[in-house]
Amino acid sequence: MLYLRKRKIALKKGLMLLALFFLSVAILQIKTICFSFLPIKSSVNHAADVGIVILVCLITYKPIEQFVNYLFREFFFKKGIGFHTQLIHSTNHLVSCLDLKEFSNFLVNTLSDLLHVKYVAFLIYDQKQKEFVPGALAGFNFRETRKIRFEKDSPLINKLRESSFPVLRFDVLKRVSWPEASRFNTDFELLRAQVVIPVFYGEEVIGFITLSSKPSHLPYLPHELKLLHDFSGRISFGLENAIRFNEMKQRYEELKDFQSRLVHSNKFSAIEQLATGIAHEIHNPLTIISGKAQMLLLNRDKNFLTAKAEEDLKMIVQQTTRAAEITRKLLVFSKSSPEQKAPLSFREIIDDTFELISYQTSIDHVRIIKEISPNLPAIKGHVEEFREVFLNLILNAVQSVERDGVIKVLVDYSERDQSIEIKVEDSGCGIKKEHLSSVFDPFFTTKQNSLGLGLFVTQRVVQRNGGYITIESEAYKGTEVTILLPVPETNEKQPIFSTPVFDEKVSYQGAYIDQNQSKEE
Repeated sequence: MLYLRKRKIALKKGLMLLALFFLSVAILQIKTICFSFLPIKSSVNHAADVGIVILVCLITYKPIEQFVNYLFREFFFKKGIGFHTQLIHSTNHLVSCLDLKEFSNFLVNTLSDLLHVKYVAFLIYDQKQKEFVPGALAGFNFRETRKIRFEKDSPLINKLRESSFPVLRFDVLKRVSWPEASRFNTDFELLRAQVVIPVFYGEEVIGFITLSSKPSHLPYLPHELKLLHDFSGRISFGLENAIRFNEMKQRYEELKDFQSRLVHSNKFSAIEQLATGIAHEIHNPLTIISGKAQMLLLNRDKNFLTAKAEEDLKMIVQQTTRAAEITRKLLVFSKSSPEQKAPLSFREIIDDTFELISYQTSIDHVRIIKEISPNLPAIKGHVEEFREVFLNLILNAVQSVERDGVIKVLVDYSERDQSIEIKVEDSGCGIKKEHLSSVFDPFFTTKQNSLGLGLFVTQRVVQRNGGYITIESEAYKGTEVTILLPVPETNEKQPIFSTPVFDEKVSYQGAYIDQNQSKEE
């Protein structure tokens, strides 16, 4: 295709040069003949001849170019210029295509190759976003792509709906008032469009195609617009099928996700009942056993304990403490928390959590960064449960990073999702790909002396509050844990802090203080 295009351009240029050459020769011959009839013989003046040739070329270049283009369009390359055959072949493929992405890319690439235009855009109406969004683009850069969005009732869409025929830029601008022309021109500039072709399904615009100016800069002719209109009519059925198929695929994925959550919910329900029983039936006896063993150790002189008995008692205390820690975790997991829900202050909870681990972070010179939004909505929850959540996540991050590592905690409000977003990032060793699917399973751990209940309990607490948690990690490249907690519509934002706190270095007693910051202060 590119080779044929170059050959056609070369032929055009050659034909134009040939026409200009013969025309110049003819003019010079006419000049010579005219002077031969004059009584005064003129001397040969090459400078005058060159001037005449240049003047003739300047005057006749544009008419000759238009005439040559006409010959190529109507006679020499009539099949190449009349691209209806190729469009028909592409229509057959588009009508049978059910993948919306493949449909969009094939459409844009086909029009770009056949018409040789620099910019082609194909926009599709999105039912969820209630606006026209790019399906595929050719020639646009990334920044331009992000701005291309059109509401259902925008002036350009209304114009397409009214005309039901391809719309030419210059034709629209000359028929509307100056303020409307300014708005239309902004839309055309955004799309780099000279013509916009609507795609109808019934009486609704479900998409539209935009084309920039042709390489020859000639206007789109009526028969070309009619051909593009027929083309859009033929592909409308295929586009509607692709859109419906894409929606069905999305719903299927949502159904699979819901089914997966339902299975996990049933599993959690069974484990929750087991956890409640263990918490009530085992926790208290373990506490009594541990207490009695500690009392015997305190009175070992009076009880005349042997070294072996003393060692056994210490082992009893150690193991019962470990078992009690498991039941404590399961108590958090259980629904039977007597604590009433109260407004959560994430700043206070995070500060308390970092204070608990300040000694360990100071030893390893771990840098802590907090970014907490100043106007978080007030949501309610069990404070102790969320203390446990942050302790589990931050402690995992501390254990993962090496000396001089970085831990970042972000809390922000997403107005679009109506939720509070919590992120805990670390620069640690990360999680291997094969372990990612098991990190939320109870008692799964890759660490020594770990219970493997931290993330399991954290996930259950988050889900019990209507949110969800995700983990993104790569071995040796760190981990990012994200929690989204929904905000009830009745809640209002609390302007607790006047200014946001960004890049805050923890400076608790005993914690590591950034040396550069200390020098600046």
